[in-house]
Amino acid sequence: MAGEYCCYRLVDVALVSLLFFSCTFTQGTAQGEGAVRLFGGNHAFQGYLQLYSGDSWGTVCSDDEWDETDAIVVCRQIGAIGGVMSPKSGHTFTKVDGSIPIYMAKVGCDGTEERLGSCSSSNDTSSCTHASDVKMDCVIPGFKACVVNNGDLPLTGRIHNQTGMSVSKCAELCRKDGYHYAGVDPLSCYCGSAGDDFRKYGVAPNTECMSLCGGGALQACGAERRIAVHEVVVGSCSGSLKAGAGAIASPEFPGAYPLDGRTCQWVVDVSENGDTAVRFPVFNLAGGDEIHISIDGGKNWTVFNGTYYSQENPPFVATFDENELRVKFVIAGSSQRDEHVSFVLTFQENTSCDVVEFPNGYLDVVDGAAYRPGDKVEVLCEKQYMTEWKYSICREDGLWHRAPECIKAPPVGPSLVFTQTYLFMMLAVMGALGLIFFMVICGVICVGRKKKKEGYTGISRQESAEPTKAENEYHIDMHEGSDMDMQHVGGQEEQAIPLASGAMDD
Repeated sequence: MAGEYCCYRLVDVALVSLLFFSCTFTQGTAQGEGAVRLFGGNHAFQGYLQLYSGDSWGTVCSDDEWDETDAIVVCRQIGAIGGVMSPKSGHTFTKVDGSIPIYMAKVGCDGTEERLGSCSSSNDTSSCTHASDVKMDCVIPGFKACVVNNGDLPLTGRIHNQTGMSVSKCAELCRKDGYHYAGVDPLSCYCGSAGDDFRKYGVAPNTECMSLCGGGALQACGAERRIAVHEVVVGSCSGSLKAGAGAIASPEFPGAYPLDGRTCQWVVDVSENGDTAVRFPVFNLAGGDEIHISIDGGKNWTVFNGTYYSQENPPFVATFDENELRVKFVIAGSSQRDEHVSFVLTFQENTSCDVVEFPNGYLDVVDGAAYRPGDKVEVLCEKQYMTEWKYSICREDGLWHRAPECIKAPPVGPSLVFTQTYLFMMLAVMGALGLIFFMVICGVICVGRKKKKEGYTGISRQESAEPTKAENEYHIDMHEGSDMDMQHVGGQEEQAIPLASGAMDD
């Protein structure tokens, strides 16, 4: 379990010293329910896909729905950490027994599943035959990329032009010359130093590097204008590296290792990992050859012998949280061997967060997916419950940052409803009053503009108290006219007055 230190003790079981770890140490699952394997190739990373169900192996139908997304899950399940080389291989593999069943068709994976059995599929295989069985290639350890070669060579070292070239042979030649990379196409071998930036020349899909090598059966040797680039450290007899994930392969892999009595040793610094998982996706040793594993600096070793373990019965798989992994390969030099003897040991970060259950909610996870440090998962709650944070994040110690939980949501009571209604009504009234005020202001402004346009300006106090010059002249004229009229009338009166006075005298 994450965060614990592995303890160990040596016990003898069937003449094999087994190192039992207190964290996780389990038997390989080559024939467990739902197990998969690639059968009929030179090694376990290529061949016909077979699925174990019930008590026997069966095949999978390669219909129109089978694609790279499905093949990714297969490569992940068998331990090919490099991914897919070709989901529908064009290589010729050893034919499977035509009497075995076809178990699965219409496979639909999304690429996140850990096992093929977690993908959607159909068991109706009535329209399938063994001629349509899935056959595929996973990426072998050390493969870096399928690089475009348009004349400007992506690797700048020595070039070997030999007939019968293979990935194994090219890697051996470049390794002896002290180079870091080996690039191969059907005709040539190109060596490159660690500083060669071969990716800048263009990277093609892996499927474009599947041409067969002339000197290596079922080895992918690039293609015309395509170079398959590999690291030469894989397939060497010794090495020291620091990495969170990678692979150690037998000498001259993907070819068979030589039975020359050598002892090879590798040291891997995995100190940046939390838990590290070790497994053998390829295990096919000659009888008497042994692999030794130590996680305590070489003080104690676990021994796996080719006599007792095989591809069908692989060794134990360990998960530990120490800082160093040591691997020793002892070749006894036996003449009894399979033509495809080889092994691949993979190591990778294995810290994961368990999908926890909690009341009134759940984590929105993908069925069968593993959640590694840094992955985040949405927290979903049932009705009337809520979460304080939307996501939980997987930590380096295998626990969730912000542990998922759902708490009771506060009730929406009558007082809150009343408050909401009251606020709404107040806003409506204020809006109406504002509209009325706006309309009044607009009306006053419009009337004023209309009167001004018609020439009406009103009478000010100053205008009523001080008449204008024109008005004074007008009044003068009026007074002059009045005096004249009065004189005219006065004359008539003067004539009339004497008569009246005379009459009065009489």
